[in-house]
Amino acid sequence: MRSKRDTDTLADLAYLANDLDAPATIRNAASAAITAHAIAVKTAIDYRTDHTIAAADLDRITNRTAYDLADDLIAGKAIAIDRAFDKINKLSDKRNRLKFYYSLSDSIASATRIRCGEILRDNRSELILWCARKRAADLTKCGAALPDQVWRIWRALNVRWWPQYDHALSLDQFLYNGKLITLPIEWFNDWDEMTRASLAWMYSELAAGRYITINKQQTHLIRLTEIVIDLPTVPKSIPLPKTNISTITT
Repeated sequence: MRSKRDTDTLADLAYLANDLDAPATIRNAASAAITAHAIAVKTAIDYRTDHTIAAADLDRITNRTAYDLADDLIAGKAIAIDRAFDKINKLSDKRNRLKFYYSLSDSIASATRIRCGEILRDNRSELILWCARKRAADLTKCGAALPDQVWRIWRALNVRWWPQYDHALSLDQFLYNGKLITLPIEWFNDWDEMTRASLAWMYSELAAGRYITINKQQTHLIRLTEIVIDLPTVPKSIPLPKTNISTITT
């Protein structure tokens, strides 16, 4: 079963970038963001590797310098402290420079990851419609009717509904303090037919674009504009199997 805590922004954007039902502008934005993030991550990894190697080289040379100079002295050579200093200083500069490069590139990778998440926020209205159309493609299907990526995107959009609805619908079980706030985009075959038909109607209307968005207390609420005439036909409910108490063992 899918968890509401599941998140995978990059996988969701990759699905979006390749879905021909999505608007071209969103597909292009998703593709560009994913590519940028991949480049940034690889750059950060490369600089981290280079920094690790440079730091190890510096430690090795630093630890050996005194012994090398001692061997030169024993061999009758002059002590080339200036040359040893220049060599260590050059390696130290290289290590510090690569450390900065890694730190900056890692921050760039984090920034591109944030930009990936912002694509959903910046294209919220279009993606609400996109998700609704995915759901409306088969309103009779129960259970996990949507691909995981679409389901996660819908949850990330945090869609809120207008608190009142047509009383021909059976949505009372989704009310909070007497008001409609959210609705599931998937339902199950053991739910009663009227509830499933009501949800199917809501999403078919949303997918058809028969709604307005109302800004109330900085929250964008979806309000359908049509009244219920006929509800979609849904399959008969399949009750959950009853447990045979006599077969239960402890």
